Amino acid sequence: MDETRTSIFGEFGKVVGPVSNLSWCEIQLVDDHGDPVAGMTYWGNNDATRDGKIAVYTGKSDADGIIRLDDVLPLNMKLTIDAQSLADEMEKRTLRSKWITSYQMEMAPITGIDDENRIIYQVVIGKLCNKAPNIRAADRIGKDGVYIYMGKEELPKYHFPDPQFSGLTILARYLRNQRIVIKICPFRAWNLVLHHQKDYSIVNAYNLGIMAALSYGNREAFLRFMASSLDLSEAPHIVSDRQRFDAVVVDVPFSERYTVHEFLDTDEINIRLPDSQLFYIANKTMLLVAWRGTQEISDCLTDIKFWQRPHELELDSQDGFVHTGFWEAFDVPRNKFKNDFDAIIDLNEGRELFLCGHSLGGALAVIHAATLKRFKPVVYTYGMPRVFTYSVVIQLDDIIHYRHINDGDVVTTLPPHGIKSSMLLLASEGVSKEIAAQALRDIYMHHGSVVIFFKAEQSQDYNYKKLFFISELYELSRPYLKTKFYVVPSLYEDVLTNSEENQQKSRQCSNKTPLLSIDIKDFLCKDLSLDKIPTSLGEFLLKKTMTHTDNDSLRKYFPPYENPTRDSWINPFHHLMLDKYLPYINNQLLELVDKERELVRVKSRQAFIAQMEKYQSSLSEDGKRRNQLFIELQDALGKTLIVTQNMPGGENALLRFRSTGREDVEN
Repeated sequence: MDETRTSIFGEFGKVVGPVSNLSWCEIQLVDDHGDPVAGMTYWGNNDATRDGKIAVYTGKSDADGIIRLDDVLPLNMKLTIDAQSLADEMEKRTLRSKWITSYQMEMAPITGIDDENRIIYQVVIGKLCNKAPNIRAADRIGKDGVYIYMGKEELPKYHFPDPQFSGLTILARYLRNQRIVIKICPFRAWNLVLHHQKDYSIVNAYNLGIMAALSYGNREAFLRFMASSLDLSEAPHIVSDRQRFDAVVVDVPFSERYTVHEFLDTDEINIRLPDSQLFYIANKTMLLVAWRGTQEISDCLTDIKFWQRPHELELDSQDGFVHTGFWEAFDVPRNKFKNDFDAIIDLNEGRELFLCGHSLGGALAVIHAATLKRFKPVVYTYGMPRVFTYSVVIQLDDIIHYRHINDGDVVTTLPPHGIKSSMLLLASEGVSKEIAAQALRDIYMHHGSVVIFFKAEQSQDYNYKKLFFISELYELSRPYLKTKFYVVPSLYEDVLTNSEENQQKSRQCSNKTPLLSIDIKDFLCKDLSLDKIPTSLGEFLLKKTMTHTDNDSLRKYFPPYENPTRDSWINPFHHLMLDKYLPYINNQLLELVDKERELVRVKSRQAFIAQMEKYQSSLSEDGKRRNQLFIELQDALGKTLIVTQNMPGGENALLRFRSTGREDVEN
């Protein structure tokens, strides 16, 4: 730079003669879509302006976003723009494509030359701002609107990589009689795509699954994830041993970012058992709370405290009980972090509430949802054990809760229904009607609509071909194929409704041969409502008094408040969130958004269906009906994407996921 300056001015810093070799240039400001950024006040500085030899180049970009400069010296120029007007304008502009990192933009700001032979610069607003703008916050954060990044009050590094605000350097050789295009990254942030609705959403399941998995990390990992919501070069993500899971996100104005994010850990304040962790985040429209599941020895001690205690919830009836260990694991942080739990209540005003958790975390999320029932929470849990007894569960029916079960997950079968209650139901003829009714109310039951990753089996008979050294045929009985279905029974609510109407005519209580000496029909129909009794339990209690004429009923395969009967053995390894639950949801979402991709899971299902069709005569009628129902439910999953596809930015969010997602092959 000094050599160039000397050749023009002669003596360093002083003009010795008229300046020659002047040129013109045009600098066009555009957004990610190529639309002009008009009305921006700018300043152009070079060595001559800094020495006071010529006036600073200044003005406003015109309606086409063009800055016209005449009589330009062949010197490198620093371009800056009024920070506040630029930040406010670029908040309104949406993202079209995934951007590179701010470091890459710093090292190689020129992305190439377009069809009109124009130089293209790609920048974030911080490279153009003349100073720090006042960042508007949607809620509470930092001082004077300054974003708290990784626990420190400073501007977000992605959008403001240069703390000195020195401007964008445009090389002298590009300022000679041509137009330069400066493509400005929108001043946006990532928000998770979440839908506050009664219907099931596969995107909800995936994003809330990521948040449930994130809860297992420490405070630093949580803060890194939240900081990544400001980096438009990649989606916020978590990483397992095998792969990375990118969240499904949309870009929003920076002022609508997550302005609240708190990580709470009772272990950090030296609280004795139980040890609980959770975090909550909020933006302008949404509040999310994620609870951590079983991870440490103290959590295992919490899990085994399965005896019942009063629930202390604000419900119409105080009947029923809650798992003692789970209640304590919820109550300890609620008391120790009272200000935060009060803040969660305050933040609910005007926001949509989501809760999630895996394992023990799912149990705590449901308890928390029960305390926030008036705010109409949407809850997604994964591998959750039973939490409440029946009398409490039926009072929480209006809470939207989808409970995911990976086939064979043993934790979802715990705690047992209740030793005391089971013994009582099998007791001798001396049991009174009142005691038996209370016993049913005291049984642990599941809350929520089940979503099961069901590994289905089917068997057949077939003959091996003759082997060249064996003259007779050998028959191998019961060979089978297996495949896994993503089953959401609530997608067939219309089928369930129709079948219930038919069943009402036949599901009449009868005095014929009650299981116990007491009149089961009387107290079940009157006190507990027969419709509320799960089929698995109901068939045990009322196998002589209740008739199921519709074997295709969803209640048969997916009894309310209970787990479905499965084909495979229980397996503790099926409980893992990052290894089993999240990969399977990832694979299903990838299948829905990229129908042309060859996936192992699709081939497995196709082989299973082909075997069904070929050997249907050798398959049991009940098995065929069940598997056909699973196939129909699997095919209906596309409905769960419609709400995302129709939302602003939803299609782009799914395209981004498709471009980075990959199948985690299910073994």
